[in-house]
Amino acid sequence: MTDFFNTRVTLISKLRQKYDEESWQRFIDQYERYIYAVIAQTNIKQNDRADLVQNVLLALWQRLPDFNYDPEKCKFRTWMKAIIRNCVANYYQKNKRYNNDKQRHEKQMIVDDIKLSLDPDIELIADEEWKIYISELAWEKVQDEFKGKVAECFMMFLDGNDVEEICEKLDIKKNTAFVFRLRVQKRLRREILILEEELG
Repeated sequence: MTDFFNTRVTLISKLRQKYDEESWQRFIDQYERYIYAVIAQTNIKQNDRADLVQNVLLALWQRLPDFNYDPEKCKFRTWMKAIIRNCVANYYQKNKRYNNDKQRHEKQMIVDDIKLSLDPDIELIADEEWKIYISELAWEKVQDEFKGKVAECFMMFLDGNDVEEICEKLDIKKNTAFVFRLRVQKRLRREILILEEELG
């Protein structure tokens, strides 16, 4: 698992120089879930989302040779976010042309409304989904480090249970519940920082 994340810069370098099926599959494994999550938060029809994810991945692959990796100037995530935004805009442009050919007046108004609601929000959507994506990856990496009541306690806090319910169910004291939660949170924060550096 460590190698999976720690070789991201090397992976991008390899893909920039020459197409390699194994490297490309690893790239997809790292980013496809995030791309789908962003697209799913837009007004794009559900049956079009998978195709649009593939369009984004294709655009990333085509443009990777031109991407200059320099975190000081442009993070990879920022560049990828721009590609997603462009692909979503292209999707709506195509729909707009299609709708013009069909029922011009009624459908054009719908598309314009969608574009107005989408354009200012796509950056926020991408940023929020990135936080969720990184948090989920971090938890996947560290969850095996926490067993028994520590893990149960943390998950119950995540599910919105109040501390009294947690203490009663797990037969622990309040201070213990907060200590358990803090222990997991600290480890998660460290892992999130690592993943932000490696994937972002």
